[in-house]
Amino acid sequence: MAAFAPVAHAEDDARAILRSTSDYLAKQQTFSATFNTDIEVVTTDLQKIQFASSGQVAVSRPNKVHAARTGGFADVEMIFDGKQLTIHSKDAKSFARMDVPGTIDELVVKLESDGHALPGADLLLSNVYDALNAGVVDAKHIGTGVIGGVECEHLAFRNADTDWQLWVRTGAEPIPCKYVITSKAVTGAPPNIRLSSIPGVQRQRMISRSYRLPTASRWTRRKCPISTIFRKEPANDQAHETCRPGRRSSYHPPCR
Repeated sequence: MAAFAPVAHAEDDARAILRSTSDYLAKQQTFSATFNTDIEVVTTDLQKIQFASSGQVAVSRPNKVHAARTGGFADVEMIFDGKQLTIHSKDAKSFARMDVPGTIDELVVKLESDGHALPGADLLLSNVYDALNAGVVDAKHIGTGVIGGVECEHLAFRNADTDWQLWVRTGAEPIPCKYVITSKAVTGAPPNIRLSSIPGVQRQRMISRSYRLPTASRWTRRKCPISTIFRKEPANDQAHETCRPGRRSSYHPPCR
């Protein structure tokens, strides 16, 4: 019996679907979403280990975002209000703050230029298509798949250093439901994530990141102002503040 293999469609189909989800996301001025993420690494003895975490993000374009992620090795919260960026480490009971005036797009550019990788942040930009399509050397529309019970278009793209896949909900609301980034440079220098505090994983190389994004039930247009996130600021207003153990942020979670 012949082995089953999906037949990839035209490259133009993949880019057209990517364009549709980009246009749809750009129209959502205020929204929130939940996500699950897996990071898979390879240790020096070639064992694959996967680390899982969950989080949520709330966006109000053009210049406000609140994101939080909780996992076995991190419990962090990020708040950007168009003027300052605050990172709150809940497990360390500390926070750091710096002046970063501008939009969400400018924040991502600033952090990436400073060497901070933000995989998945492309989906929050004002033009997702231009950000994701930059450097693509091959694009395929693999067909359809099902993510969380939702039928999705399965897209596959290749860059010089990475392969990445995107599953986009079919129909009138082309929401991204899953996003996988795979490094093609596993044998090269260690990537941008280090898990050196975890026993047995002192040296490792990341091979893939998987983001299971919300289906329709968990991707919502916010009905309350994102400004409700910013109820009270940390006591010290000094810019570029370094992390100080014992200091706790008093930010409130987004409204539901």
